[in-house]
Amino acid sequence: DLGCSTGNVGRVLAPTLHEREARLVALDECRDMVAAYRGPGRAITADVARYPYKAFDVGIAFLTLMFLPVPERRRLLATLRGKVATVLSRLTWDCKLRQGAEPGAVMRKELSLSGVQRPLYKGELGPDAVEVFRFGDFAGWLIEGKKP
Repeated sequence: DLGCSTGNVGRVLAPTLHEREARLVALDECRDMVAAYRGPGRAITADVARYPYKAFDVGIAFLTLMFLPVPERRRLLATLRGKVATVLSRLTWDCKLRQGAEPGAVMRKELSLSGVQRPLYKGELGPDAVEVFRFGDFAGWLIEGKKP
C-alpha cells in the first residue's frame, strides 16, 4: 500500500488478505502516518518513489500518485510496471462523507491541497491503463503488468 496513511485501504482489504493468506506491506514517508497506522501488516517509513521494491502481486497507490512530481511519478510507474498488477485510484467526496468524515474537514483538506495535486492522464499511465471508475475529476485506473 503505497502512501498508506493511517491504514484505511488496508482495513478494507483485511478480510480478503486473511482469506487469501496474503501479506500487506504499507509505505508512507510521513512518520506521523506510520505511527498512526492501524491497518493489517506493518507500516514502513519510506519514500514510495525510491523504495527498493521486491516482487509482489498487487500494489495499491490510493491518493498517492497525484502528489508526486510528474518525473518521479513516471519513474515509479516504470518500476511498478514490471510487477504483476498495480491499482491506482482516488477517493471522492461522497465516499469520504459516507465514511463519516466531517464536511468541513474534507473541504479544508481539499483546499490545503490546491496547487499540490497533479492530475493523472491516460497517456502518462501507458497504453495498458484501464479506467475503472470516474466521478468528475476523480478516476481509478487498473494497470495489469506482465506475469513473470
